[in-house]
Amino acid sequence: MDNLLVKLVNYLQMTLGISVISEPWQLPVGLPFFMRNSYLFFSIKLQDTPLLLLQEKAPGSHTPLNINKNIEMMRQYWGGEVGYLGAAISPYMRKRMIELHIPFIIPNNQMYLPALGMDLQENYRKRLPKALTFTPATQAVVLYALNHAGEQPFTPSFLAKRMGYTRMTMGRAFDELQTVGIGENVTRGRERMLHLPQGKRVLWEQVEKYLVDPVVKQLYPSTISNENQGITAGISALASYSMLAAPDKPVYAFGSAQWKDAQHKFTSTTVLAYPDEQEYSCVIELWSYNPGLFAKAGLVDPFSLYLHLKDEPDERVQSALAEMMKQTLW
Repeated sequence: MDNLLVKLVNYLQMTLGISVISEPWQLPVGLPFFMRNSYLFFSIKLQDTPLLLLQEKAPGSHTPLNINKNIEMMRQYWGGEVGYLGAAISPYMRKRMIELHIPFIIPNNQMYLPALGMDLQENYRKRLPKALTFTPATQAVVLYALNHAGEQPFTPSFLAKRMGYTRMTMGRAFDELQTVGIGENVTRGRERMLHLPQGKRVLWEQVEKYLVDPVVKQLYPSTISNENQGITAGISALASYSMLAAPDKPVYAFGSAQWKDAQHKFTSTTVLAYPDEQEYSCVIELWSYNPGLFAKAGLVDPFSLYLHLKDEPDERVQSALAEMMKQTLW
């Protein structure tokens, strides 16, 4: 039995507590060759409910809109529910598939079967306590320390001037770091001072669990001006940090204030919320903090880049990230 299918059966039996039967499915006559070449097909039965699942032979080769069209096609050949089966899923893919009401199961991650009234990840979220994560300002302080360790000790007034925050916001960031025991936080006279003596490798190991993906939204302009677009980010940046091939569509990052100043470069075209609807020329990432604060040679810093791409299922991306972080931390 296929390894992913074994994981699927175990996942469903463990989470739902019901008997799951996996059955072979004979590909029907007339099924288009591109479907035969693109997917593996698995037939299962959840109690009395038949379910046909499509697994990409080349993960990531189809957009959510393509998958939705292919699932609609398969309903012509299958009498029950049809959905998508994957070993992993990116945050964008998950969001888009839910918006399109595409049934999917990612073993040990999430099950979304709207026709059966199941969204298992949401149920887990209600039961589990929220994990502590840093605010964007506190994350910015940590990233500044990782990228400028030689400027220690740091003070709220120094960081406020360097990063464009208020002194009060930086003081709250110091409070947050002190709460979780990161660094040495002392007061000399009227000035607080933060010192991180262990070095960036130890600091990274201490703070990684508190840090989040800085990308809050992605946009897809259909055309772009010849002006300087922004800080190179995403896979485009990772290609510069490693041996990974650059993507066909360049990726650029902006903070909210920087994006307001840059929007005039895209006024002649539509900026799409998703890449599926029509052709696009590049990807715009909108960040929770200004990526230019830590950029070097026009590239986003490797720590922020890692936080954005660490959940990507592509093994080539994971290998390139490991290569980049090894070089960064030593």
